[in-house]
Amino acid sequence: LNFLILTALQSEAKPIISYFDLNKDPKTHIYSNKKIFLLITGVGEKNVINKLKSLELKGSSWSKTVILNIGIAGGNQLDTKIGNIYLVNSIFDQQSEREYFPDLIINTALEEMPMTTVSEPLINKDCSLRGLVDMEGGSIIKTMSPFVPPHRLIFLKIVSDHFKSSDLKRI
Repeated sequence: LNFLILTALQSEAKPIISYFDLNKDPKTHIYSNKKIFLLITGVGEKNVINKLKSLELKGSSWSKTVILNIGIAGGNQLDTKIGNIYLVNSIFDQQSEREYFPDLIINTALEEMPMTTVSEPLINKDCSLRGLVDMEGGSIIKTMSPFVPPHRLIFLKIVSDHFKSSDLKRI
């Protein structure tokens, strides 16, 4: 199997690049070694879709690929703890009002959590959303689902804040 790791931000990618000793291809901007590839998508639906489309999605190589989205997310303070990592078990895309379900066939010690994908940051806004909140997950699963089965779409989110800018200093 090959692994394609997707992060929105360079700061999310940096420790992964270092740990796996990934090298950047100057033409594609994809970091890789023989089996692990990493793409920094940028924040939000438009950036994610543009970056993923640049991968030439039509092709047989996706049949042996695991997509792993790793990054930060906001979290409801009743459900999450800042600094904890969660395995996403459902993604509600607020813009399209569609819900997606990664097929979690592996057992982990990670706590599972639902996630909502929004189109703009919720920092310092009154937020009643439960679970996790990000700006990329819905676009990733919507774009990649036709090419990769749901059991090979994995979303790991580290809670950076409870929708307050003062929380960001704690990480």
